[in-house]
Amino acid sequence: MSQMCAELWALRMGIRLAIHRGWKHLHLVGDNLGALCQLLKLRAGVGFQSQQVIFKKVSYLLSRSGLQVWVFWVPTHLMPADPISRYLEVFGGSLHKASTEARKILAALKANRHE
Repeated sequence: MSQMCAELWALRMGIRLAIHRGWKHLHLVGDNLGALCQLLKLRAGVGFQSQQVIFKKVSYLLSRSGLQVWVFWVPTHLMPADPISRYLEVFGGSLHKASTEARKILAALKANRHE
């Protein structure tokens, strides 16, 4: 699986979780601008069949759920999921330290949203 497919798959899983929990609105934050742009179009580039399969699934989910999705790009250092994905090498295997850092980043993003 390519990195782009992995990013798109993660976005799809976020959408599925929001639908499962009964949310009506979802704000997706990502640092991969290419993946976010493709998600907005729900279309992959020519020759990327595995990505297109993911988009078909996302389209199906959204068309039947009524979920409204807002997509936001942030630089990598402001990506809330980044500390969790690097907890072994950056935080010495401490998931607690990584999740604490992720919460700080998310709080900063929320605070800046209201400025």
